[in-house]
Amino acid sequence: MKQLCILLIFILSSCGNIKTTYVKGELDQNHYGEKQIFEKFNAGSNDKSVIVLTSGFENDSIRILSGKNIVFKESVTTNESTGLAIFNVISNEEKAEVEILTGNLVKISLKQNDLKKYKLIYISKSVFKKDKYKLEYSNKWKQFR
Repeated sequence: MKQLCILLIFILSSCGNIKTTYVKGELDQNHYGEKQIFEKFNAGSNDKSVIVLTSGFENDSIRILSGKNIVFKESVTTNESTGLAIFNVISNEEKAEVEILTGNLVKISLKQNDLKKYKLIYISKSVFKKDKYKLEYSNKWKQFR
């Protein structure tokens, strides 16, 4: 019985391939990093959010949907010198979805309620376990390499 419980716990803990975190904090659009990004990508308005794909991507086919519209569909690779793969601005007026089409299809659903609260959505791929992803909602621009 004890072995069965341990096996069940192991199976359940290894099932999720997306770990989601929420970073508390208010958005400061006057901070240099945020201001530069929002101006460059025309993402400063309240109805926009920015999806940032970061580490671990190696020629992965990515599709981003905003509502029912495909807003991005390309293969991406993380730039080793910056630690970034892509930025993509989406409307936060509707739900969105990021699909990783390489290997086993992975769908990362972004709820409209979360998109309204957080300006920046970071998605990274584990370099050790290729089917594990981290989804982070934040209002703070991360420092990269």
